[in-house]
Amino acid sequence: MLMDFDLMIAAISLRNDLILVTNNHMHFSRIPGIKLENWSHDGA
Repeated sequence: MLMDFDLMIAAISLRNDLILVTNNHMHFSRIPGIKLENWSHDGA
């Protein structure tokens, strides 16, 4: 379940065509059109 503040963060990100940096990819990936990045993984 997305909480109110999470929805606000997602809406701001979408409206401003931003990339949302989060460690909770599964949580926000349910939102169509959102761009996500996870900086906690080093890619190694």
